[in-house]
Amino acid sequence: MSGSQFSFLEAEFGEQFEAAERAERYALTDPGTAVIHARRALESGVKWVYAHDRSLVQPYDSKLNTLLNEPGFKELANGRVINVSRKIQLAGNKAVHEAKPPAKLEAVEVVSSLFHFCLWLAVTYGRDAKPDPGLTFNPHGLMDHGKAEKASLAERQELEEQLEREAGSRRVGAAACCRADPDGRGVGGRAAGVARRGGGGEEGG
Repeated sequence: MSGSQFSFLEAEFGEQFEAAERAERYALTDPGTAVIHARRALESGVKWVYAHDRSLVQPYDSKLNTLLNEPGFKELANGRVINVSRKIQLAGNKAVHEAKPPAKLEAVEVVSSLFHFCLWLAVTYGRDAKPDPGLTFNPHGLMDHGKAEKASLAERQELEEQLEREAGSRRVGAAACCRADPDGRGVGGRAAGVARRGGGGEEGG
């Protein structure tokens, strides 16, 4: 078990844990990279929800902004999920496209928002060892590895290029979809993935 505050993800949500732990790790030493990892964790988590919760309608476009704008997603946990998701998304986009890096305080706030999103994810959809929904994020517990572990420029560029590639491929896919189905009826009405796993659970946030 990891010493990360996101360790409750590790058993069942490994992909989301990997990105969230990196966001946590870099928050104090490299805020820009931390925020980009937080956005990556959010996008991975949102796509997981769409793939496993049959009550959500899968939109034609898999772009994060489109997924967040679906009415059903906005209603999750009485709107608490969309609120923290928007904060992470906007901060991540800003970190990629603006030259000025985010401040440490902003990175800490984004990681805190990610904690709330991930806790809701694990409490609602986890099948086995669900975390305590009363868990709280401790900003003083952020890992500061001697202030020496800063993401390399190559890693930062790789993250940014990955986001740009994904955005480009989604634009191409959406264009092809529109050509094949100009009325937009063939995809927009599909229910997502398989049924909610384990009967859900109490929504936490």
